[in-house]
Amino acid sequence: MPVAVNGGVRINFETVGPDDGDLVILVAGLGQQIGDVEFPEEHAALFAAAGFRVALVDNRDAGLSTSFDAFGRPALEPLFAAAFAGEPIPLPYSFVDMADDIIAVADALNAREVHLVGASLGGWLVRWAALRHHDRVRSLAIVMSGSGADPSDDAPQLEMEGFDELFKIAGRRSRDEHIAFMVEQWRRDWGSFEFNEPWIREHVAQSFDRTYRPDGVYRQLIAGFGSAGLWHAQRSIAAPTLVIHGTEDQVFPVEHGEATAAQIPGAAMWRVSGMGHAMAPELWTEMVERIGKVASR
Repeated sequence: MPVAVNGGVRINFETVGPDDGDLVILVAGLGQQIGDVEFPEEHAALFAAAGFRVALVDNRDAGLSTSFDAFGRPALEPLFAAAFAGEPIPLPYSFVDMADDIIAVADALNAREVHLVGASLGGWLVRWAALRHHDRVRSLAIVMSGSGADPSDDAPQLEMEGFDELFKIAGRRSRDEHIAFMVEQWRRDWGSFEFNEPWIREHVAQSFDRTYRPDGVYRQLIAGFGSAGLWHAQRSIAAPTLVIHGTEDQVFPVEHGEATAAQIPGAAMWRVSGMGHAMAPELWTEMVERIGKVASR
């Protein structure tokens, strides 16, 4: 099983597509892993059919990548207090560390340049990767992600009720409880496209059986507290960029995507009618086509 190494962290990944194709790394969001609902193998296969060499990854603290269970669940109150006081925040890792993991995957595949596609939390990671490794990232696609604004920024924010909903995903549940909870979570986030409940249930169950790490979900979520502000930094992204965002996204309303596209020089915006906080299969073909056009720049 291939792994990439970033310091003491091992990142599990899988590849599909032609070995001589341009490398695209698909970076999923909070708690997702290879084979889950975001970037399933059917979606990856469309990128491969378009000529890309595709890497799917387990972000740190998810799937089969390095776990940080020794850190448990850091209490939120000290994190909030330190953040508002401008003091160092004691966290096992930040979004910046997770971004460097992505480039470690490119290194493991001997790819000097890479195209990055990040969904939700993955959208933060690919932006940080493009900022920190501007000579490595050839193009960028940011899907249904937040604006990257801090509370002090005049930009779309993730409301506290949004945080509460995300923290619910990190709750510990039995197998049946987790599957039922996640099916309903995806139903709420799906938007107006057809909701294929058997397919969703199958992928959620498959992921639970592969590895179930709710504490990792919690740590991924709070990793943002230890990261520098992205809102202003993303103005320095030089890679050709496509922002994809749905009009029915309840986690990050479409204003987040529009603000992100306005911040990144030359970024294009695909405002997807009816799309929620999920990439419905009906969108996959056009998504690959649009990302391919940006990558060709």
